[in-house]
Amino acid sequence: MSDDLPGPERHSAGLPSDEQLRRIAGGVRRRIERRGRIARQVAGASAAVLVVAGGIALLAPIARTAGSATSAGGSGGSSAAEQVAVTCHDGTRTAKAEAPVGALPSSAAAACTRVLRTLPEAASGQERPTPAASPSPAAVLCETPRGILHVYLDGSGCAAHGMTQRP
Repeated sequence: MSDDLPGPERHSAGLPSDEQLRRIAGGVRRRIERRGRIARQVAGASAAVLVVAGGIALLAPIARTAGSATSAGGSGGSSAAEQVAVTCHDGTRTAKAEAPVGALPSSAAAACTRVLRTLPEAASGQERPTPAASPSPAAVLCETPRGILHVYLDGSGCAAHGMTQRP
C-alpha cells in the first residue's frame, strides 16, 4: 500500500513527512503532559481544601468550649482562662456559675452551692440565708457529650440525664 512508498512518493500521495509526524507526536505529548499537570494541580488544591476543612471541623468544638469558658466574667482572683462554666441544679432550681478548672469537681460543687443559695426559694420566694458555702456531699459533676458541665447538688445520677460523671 502507500506505507511501502519511499519518501517523495509518499508526499505525492498526501501523507505527512517524517518531520511533520514528529511535530504532531510532540504536540500530542505536550497536550497529554499539560493535562496531567493540570489534574495534579487540581488534586493538590482539593487536598489542601480538605485538610483546612478537616482542621476546622476538629478545632471548632475546642474553640467553642474555650469560648464558653472565657465568655462569662471571672470571679474571685482567678483569670477567665482558669474558669469553666457550669450549670447548677438542686432539684427545683437551675443557675449558671463558674468554677476554677484546677480543683474540679469540688470547685464546681462549691460554686453551685454559693450561686444557688443566693437564689430565691422556688415555693416561698424568700432568699435562703448564706451560711458557709460548702457543697453537699451528694453533689455530682456530669459532662454532656458536647463537653458542657452540670452539677447536680441533689445527687441525681449523670446517666439519668444522658451524661457521664466526671471524676
